[in-house]
Amino acid sequence: MMSPRAFLGVIGAFTLIGALVWLWSPIPREDTDVAGTTVVCGDVSSSTSGNATVADQRNELGRNVTGERGMYPDRAYVAECREAKRMRQAWAIPLAIVGGALLLGAVLVRPRDPGSTS
Repeated sequence: MMSPRAFLGVIGAFTLIGALVWLWSPIPREDTDVAGTTVVCGDVSSSTSGNATVADQRNELGRNVTGERGMYPDRAYVAECREAKRMRQAWAIPLAIVGGALLLGAVLVRPRDPGSTS
């Protein structure tokens, strides 16, 4: 039988590891650009927008060359990637903090000695 302290430590470790993996994994978009390439936003820690900048440039170039708006959507993939990064940060960073706090609490907090009076 696992003690409550050990259980919270395991939950904290899994939460912390999961949040860190989530922060460092690439943020895929479910869209493809005009060339059929999947738009990937990069990860939260990078300042680049993955291939979203290239997708925006291809759409803009296609609209300028052909004059057709329907084939080249008015999408701002870079702006969508920034928003996706903000949302991931808003969820993953607090989860990492909670997981770290649970793990530290399980490791650092010792049970009281039942014989002590204070």
